[in-house]
Amino acid sequence: MNNSVTSLLYPHCTVNNMHPKIEKWLFELDADFQEVASSMISLVMSTHPGMIANWKYGVPYFECNGAVCFFNKKKEGIDVGFMKGHRMPKDLPLLEDRGLKLVRHIVMPRKPSIEHFDAMSIALNEAIVLNLK
Repeated sequence: MNNSVTSLLYPHCTVNNMHPKIEKWLFELDADFQEVASSMISLVMSTHPGMIANWKYGVPYFECNGAVCFFNKKKEGIDVGFMKGHRMPKDLPLLEDRGLKLVRHIVMPRKPSIEHFDAMSIALNEAIVLNLK
């Protein structure tokens, strides 16, 4: 992907901190998921200037002073797994406990509401704070 396309898709991140496999993953998504995923990537990358986008375990993986979250496309939406979700407040909006020891999730549907992006933003900030402790 050329730099002009990258800057349109990811207005808050530079080519230096975007892994090329994430770009490939994004373009292989259905069109409606591409729009949601692009917005999600922009949100994650704009949360903190130290945010880094990587490709780990076969999925987009985001770090800022440690693991923050990963994206995984599911039938019902894009699953955002928060690596230290077990340490987040239990009352965070839309954060799901699926019985995993550490990870908690927010599912971003094909047509997310502002509530979904607000919940994701709150969880991202909480994850970064946990990494600073």
